[in-house]
Amino acid sequence: MNYKVNAENERWSIFFDIEGFSNFDKMKRYRSFDLLISTIYKIGSKVYPNSPERLFVHHIGGDSIIIVSDFSEEDLTRPISIAIVLQRMLIVNNYIGKAGIALGDFADISGTWTNFYKLVEKDLPKKEVLGDLIPVKYDKSKIFLGDGIITLIPVLGDSLVNSYKTQNNGPKCPNIIVSNINERKIPNNFIKYRSEFYTLINWVNISSIEIDKICNKMGEYKLLDTGFIHKKYKNYLNGIENDVSYKWLENAKKLEEI
Repeated sequence: MNYKVNAENERWSIFFDIEGFSNFDKMKRYRSFDLLISTIYKIGSKVYPNSPERLFVHHIGGDSIIIVSDFSEEDLTRPISIAIVLQRMLIVNNYIGKAGIALGDFADISGTWTNFYKLVEKDLPKKEVLGDLIPVKYDKSKIFLGDGIITLIPVLGDSLVNSYKTQNNGPKCPNIIVSNINERKIPNNFIKYRSEFYTLINWVNISSIEIDKICNKMGEYKLLDTGFIHKKYKNYLNGIENDVSYKWLENAKKLEEI
């Protein structure tokens, strides 16, 4: 995979949240979100721990997470593969999510480090992390993913806004969507459904080298079995068909038909 450091300043981002979260009971909410976070942690620490592949992850609120790349990349192979793995991990545990993938700037990633440097200037106790002297004990809002980071600090940027809009403006169902503005960056080997405005990624049946890499390094081999994923997805839809709208179910079943 080829990387373009700050080329056009367009980092990719994945805006991901859990479907039905607001209707879950308290324990089911905890379990579903814990599963999402722990899966992202495994991907960040075991698969992409170092630059230029490291990931920046931000908790937006509720069940929403945004994952942002370190640098611009040649295509969207990696974010699509990451989103697919997250979807599959959820569905094998009887949860479901939706994701929007987009490009844009995320300049305020650097802003999440401001407090570190202010504290270092004050010569407070230091610990070497990521090659910088950072007083970790004074900042409890971050968890390190290898060379990357997950943070609860508020963030913003076109990358976040664009990925949220992409997900929100797509069909209501458990989807992975890329705006057709970025269609040129979707690898041809990914099976997809195209509408006038968006491209729907088939996360149920697709196989790819990058998905294999992620699952193998995580040790989650069941996520490679597309027949198993298809069955879990079908059973999930059959189990909730009386609790969702006809349109939602119709959109969701498009992935079975591809």
